[in-house]
Amino acid sequence: MPKKRIPKSKLTRTHLPQKAYWLKDNYNKCLILTNDVITQRYEITNGQIGFLLLVYDLQFFYIPYIAKLLSSEGVTRTSHWGKYVKPLISKGYISEVEFGNDDEEYFLFNSNVERRHMITARGRQLVQDYYNVLQSLNKKYGVGVTPPQDTSPS
Repeated sequence: MPKKRIPKSKLTRTHLPQKAYWLKDNYNKCLILTNDVITQRYEITNGQIGFLLLVYDLQFFYIPYIAKLLSSEGVTRTSHWGKYVKPLISKGYISEVEFGNDDEEYFLFNSNVERRHMITARGRQLVQDYYNVLQSLNKKYGVGVTPPQDTSPS
C-alpha cells in the first residue's frame, strides 16, 4: 500500500518528470517551437501551416470538401478561401489543377462548378521542412531530457 505522507523535500518541486523508459517520442512538446521556426522562415501563418498539413496527402481538393472538414459554427467557404487558399496560391504553395479538353468543356457549360486545387512541390517542401524541424527539436528537447531546475530562492 502506498504511503500517504509526501516527504518535505518533494513538496517544493515545480515539476516531476516521468521516467523516460515509460515514454515514447512526444512531438507535441515541440509543436509551438516548430510553428515559430517555420512561420519566421517562410513568412506564413500558423493557420496556413495547418492547412498545408491537412491537404498534404490529397492529390487534389475542392473548397467545399475543406469547408466540410473544417466546419465550425459561423465559418463559410469564402472565409476558408480568403484565409487559407488565396494567400497560399499567391505565395505559390497551392495551385489550381490544369484541366484537359473534356474538363474545360465541362467547366464552360457549368460555370457554378468549383475549381480543383492541389498542393505544389514548393508546398510539399515546406511540409517536409516542418517535419524535419519537428524531429530535430524533438531530439533536442524530447524524451529523457530534463528541463532546467528553478534554483531561485523562494
